[in-house]
Formats: sequence, C-alpha cells, structure tokens
Amino acid sequence: MVNQLRQRFALEYPEAAAQTWQTNDHGMTPIIEWLIGKNHHGRRVNHCNNSVANSLGIDISEYSLDHGYAIHHIEQRRRDTERMLDEAMDQECFIPYLQAFKGFRWGIGMEALTLMKVYPFEKFLVDGFPVVEWIETKNNGRQKRNRSLQHFQSYLGLSRQVEQSGDKENIRWFNSKMMRSHYYIWCLSSICPKPPKRLNTEIGKKLGKKWDNFKDAKQAKGKDAIMRLTFYATRLLFQQLKDNICF
Repeated sequence: MVNQLRQRFALEYPEAAAQTWQTNDHGMTPIIEWLIGKNHHGRRVNHCNNSVANSLGIDISEYSLDHGYAIHHIEQRRRDTERMLDEAMDQECFIPYLQAFKGFRWGIGMEALTLMKVYPFEKFLVDGFPVVEWIETKNNGRQKRNRSLQHFQSYLGLSRQVEQSGDKENIRWFNSKMMRSHYYIWCLSSICPKPPKRLNTEIGKKLGKKWDNFKDAKQAKGKDAIMRLTFYATRLLFQQLKDNICF
C-alpha cells in the first residue's frame, strides 16, 4: 500500500516520492500523518506548494488521500498491537527467553511468535536435559541425533521429509508454514546481505560465516541454502535458550 501511494506521488508530489519514508518513534509515517492532516508541518506545506506538480496544476487526489487514511489506520493497529505484546511479554517468566533473543535482534512481532512456540522450553527436555540418541548408519558407523533439537525445530516449522523417486528428490514440509517463512525472510534480510548490512552480533557473525561457507563451497544454492541457514539459526537459538534456562 505504501509503494502504491509512492507511485501516485510520483505524479502528484514527485519530490516526496523520491524521499525515504520511515516510521517515527511512535510507529507512524510522518508524511502520511501530514497527508491526512494529523501533522500540520509548515515546512512540509511549503515544500508541497513549491512542488513541480503544483506548478503544473496537479493536486493530490482524493484517492491518494483515502489511501493515506487506510495506511494510517493499519499503522495505528500495528502500533497498538505491539504495545499490547510488549505489556504481555513484560513478565518475569519470559526474561530468560527475551535475553536469548537479544543476539538475533528481532522485532517484537518475531519475538512474540517465537515465544508462543517455544514456551515453556522444558517441554523439549527430559529431566532438564536434551534427549540425545546414537543411531547406526548404513556404513556400520554411529551418528548422533538430538531429538530435543529436532522437536524444537519442528515447533518452528522446520520439520521435513525427503522423498526420492529415481533421480528426483522431493521435500515435504510439516507444521507451521508461518514460522518457517518468518525465519526464512529474517535470514534473507539480516544474514544473507554482506557487511555492513549484515546483523553485527555474535549470532549474526556465526550465521554470516556459515552463509559465506555455503557460497564459497557451493554446497547449496538459492532457497535450499537459505533453508539450511534457518536450521542453523534455530540450532543456535536452542543452545541460547538451553544455556539461559537450564544451566
């Protein structure tokens, strides 16, 4: 919706369309507040009056104004929802969880979604410890399987089954598609970009190194590489929660 309004402003107010539209500390977009009359900024009025579009007799349309009202309403609902989430999560029982989330630098929405899935963390453990099994491989070797971690990742939408038919391989995903897509988008926007746009925390550095190794070794491509990165991210999250809550 915001992009659509910017496209209309390319005709009706091109100088504003070329500017960066960012939300303020209250979660609202100042130029949209000005558009619908919530923010009477004299400098903005003068800027609009001196616009090329205004000199050509092109005014801001009623459609753009209605669109601004719709965006403002959505921003208000988002701001109010985030405030409610912030109040709901401000409880002592959630402190170790929020501390574990800090290194990921998520927004409150992502924190709330993850907390909803992983609380209480003890449900993934037995007698306070992860369940680890050793299984025999085809080559008569032994492989370690962290069942608690697998259960944890399943709650976050990272549960899959690989099916093979001849040379073709098909992957079926289970559980929450919403959680899976949120972690995918977070990795794509916070870890995949090169520094300095990459997340600059210890968690971000570990994930960034893993991502760079994927690319250098050409172990995976495209979506498959990002999904492997989400598995590693949730493994680090599991470790952070285990350290904060159990030990």
